[in-house]
Amino acid sequence: MRKQLAFGTCIVLLLLLAACSAAPANPPLVGTWSLKSFGSASAPQAALPEINTTLTFSDKGEVTGNMGCNSFGGGYNLRNSKIVFEPLTSTLMACEEAVMNQEAAALQVMAGEVEYTLENDTLTLRSGDQILVLQAQK
Repeated sequence: MRKQLAFGTCIVLLLLLAACSAAPANPPLVGTWSLKSFGSASAPQAALPEINTTLTFSDKGEVTGNMGCNSFGGGYNLRNSKIVFEPLTSTLMACEEAVMNQEAAALQVMAGEVEYTLENDTLTLRSGDQILVLQAQK
């Protein structure tokens, strides 16, 4: 009986050790992404080429970025094929109209629950008919 109890205890400890050592890898979105296109899914617009745009996901559930004019940040959670953005805070600088339009469209997509797909180094965020297509920065 004592040997069976010791054997059972060893099995439980080995299972716990295996579960603890299998640390999860970074979520697939962690890293910095550059905006490639935005707008309606049926007629997306190319991102302004001369404007540096970034979206960075951390492994701690934080997102930061700049879609051309203002910096922004907030929290996010992954749920299956969706990203749930917490309300984002942003600076309030004024820029050229085209840059402001690009930024407004991007921030509108990143409000609340957003569907996402990840294929190779391309991340697509979709909210209704509006999309953001981003490419991983190397």
